[in-house]
Amino acid sequence: MGFVAENETSISEIAGDSFPQFALLADRHKDGWGFSTDETLTKEILPARSSPQFDHAVNAKEKGALLHFRFASTGISVQESNSHPFSRDRLSFIHNGTIKPATTVDPYVAPDLLASMSGTTDSERFFLAIITAARSTSIQDAFLQTLRNIKSTGNFSSLNSMLLTPDFYFVVAEHDNDRIPKDEPADYYRLSYKSDQEGLIVASSGWEQTGWVEIPNHTMMVVNRKNLERDFINI
Repeated sequence: MGFVAENETSISEIAGDSFPQFALLADRHKDGWGFSTDETLTKEILPARSSPQFDHAVNAKEKGALLHFRFASTGISVQESNSHPFSRDRLSFIHNGTIKPATTVDPYVAPDLLASMSGTTDSERFFLAIITAARSTSIQDAFLQTLRNIKSTGNFSSLNSMLLTPDFYFVVAEHDNDRIPKDEPADYYRLSYKSDQEGLIVASSGWEQTGWVEIPNHTMMVVNRKNLERDFINI
């Protein structure tokens, strides 16, 4: 889940009365949690609802934030450094899905960034590949280039992700519905958004989202944080 707003609000307020349903997803996605804003990062190995920091984070007044509950990919350890979001230089990033093997992404990551990894996930590599590409182009083009590079390998279940920058909020719906994890519903990778006077929020499925709008698969949504205008780009 992530949001941006012109005025300060909390992620629980903008999500609405059904936010407690979203929080229940942490009971299944229990391998750590994290919350990032423009200035702060909180990550823990605890399930979110077991953490005394969780209520504080989701009720803090901000103009933008990302919230993530981790469901660890097979073979990738449960440790705090593998929890999302990943954050560098006022950029923060979350990802839902698996890229196998994680080293598939390594050719797109600068050696100095690869050496500085804090954890072992495919998701952190995905983030560092974006940062690598952004050394020579805009952050938007860097994100698109990285997505297309990883897509070309075919070795992923989902590249659904969110990137929060000081100027933009990027949301990617890119997933292979034939690779939904066993026993999960057909809309497992669905991403939807709601926009109103409070701001704009995007979240994954599995809870009450009446009136929300689905982001089509193979699409990047770009939200300008100055005015909350949005654009949609085919990946």
